[in-house]
Amino acid sequence: MEKTSEFLIYLMACSLQGTKPEEALLANIDMEALLRLAKAHSVSAMVCMALEQTDAFQHAAETTRLKWLDCKNKAVRKNMLLDAERHRLEKEFAEHGIWYMPLKGSILKDWYPKFGMREMADNDILFDASKRKEVKAIFQGRGYTVKEYDKSNHDAYEKPPIYNFEMHVSLFPGTYKERTEQYENAKERLLPVDGTAYQFAFTPEDFYVFVLAHAYKHYSHSGTGIRTLADIYVMDRHLGGIMDRDEVEQKLTQLGIAEYEQHSRVLAEKLFSAVRPLAETELTEDEKEMLLYYCDSTT
Repeated sequence: MEKTSEFLIYLMACSLQGTKPEEALLANIDMEALLRLAKAHSVSAMVCMALEQTDAFQHAAETTRLKWLDCKNKAVRKNMLLDAERHRLEKEFAEHGIWYMPLKGSILKDWYPKFGMREMADNDILFDASKRKEVKAIFQGRGYTVKEYDKSNHDAYEKPPIYNFEMHVSLFPGTYKERTEQYENAKERLLPVDGTAYQFAFTPEDFYVFVLAHAYKHYSHSGTGIRTLADIYVMDRHLGGIMDRDEVEQKLTQLGIAEYEQHSRVLAEKLFSAVRPLAETELTEDEKEMLLYYCDSTT
């Protein structure tokens, strides 16, 4: 594995554990190459939050430091803007009697140690499929461009400068029907969110399984980047004590991804539960191969 990838994983672990990186381990670090890799994996904000604490960062060229800080600040700002816009949209959904449920990263990002650490590309929301036209009108009324409509299990809306929403009428596309029948009537499985009339949430078990299923979809096709392992680690830490492991295992097995989940979860735990150089982390040959695949893929 390339040294830059090893630096990346080490600094991600530092951020997740709230630990200042050891200066000696950052000797000869190429911060420009590291930034390119971090951006490719959508973890530049996470890495910067560890890196900016070091003398190595403070002594780097000013242009390099500014590039890193710009990436971090943009990630924080984007999360703030997307959150605020999502809340405005949710208010309109409720006013029109449309039930909805935020998915994946819009929930998961709040479980990371610091705001903005988990970067967002868009917001995914599941909603009442019978209200598809009404939702389209709401977005158009807010100045959004319809990028995709009624062609798959989600519609896509965009608006400058950074707003990007995928509105899902089902959790999985039809091509996965043979393995996802348990999620066809998703509304029946959801929990109402306290204090709201139209917002719903997954059970802890279903949230975990859905995120893993989505990750596997990418992993088994074009691949998915190292951030996925961080997501799995953060999710397991947040939900591990409250979800029913037997139920999770049953659902994962039904989806055919139990082995993928186990290997990814164990690998994520080894990488991020303690702060140490990758060379000091005991990995099996299969784990090394899996990690290399994650590192060679990008988000």
